[in-house]
Amino acid sequence: MIRVARGIDKDAVRNARFKFGEGISVGAALDGKDLLISNVKDDPGFVPVVKDGEPIHSQISVPMKIEGKVIGVLSINRIAEPDFTTDDLMLSSTLATEAAMAIHRAKLYKFMEELAT
Repeated sequence: MIRVARGIDKDAVRNARFKFGEGISVGAALDGKDLLISNVKDDPGFVPVVKDGEPIHSQISVPMKIEGKVIGVLSINRIAEPDFTTDDLMLSSTLATEAAMAIHRAKLYKFMEELAT
């Protein structure tokens, strides 16, 4: 399931369906490891979300974790060369960590609000 996407047709996102264990992002979630795929068309795990859109060239997928538990995956796609670099991967990992902490804090805040009422 895709919860948030930018630069992808809204209907494609809404209709995107994956089999359990299918896709690069799912692989990152299941393994809990950052992935940098330089040429997705050569990767057996790649599943295109948009069938008729611009082809994706490279992808970064980074698990978003809280206390060691994966709560989501940050995936970034590039439609043209150059490939992503290890610096891009490190930045993406930092962004995923910050996003996971923000989501966690928002859930805690909501929980505390509910307790107060």
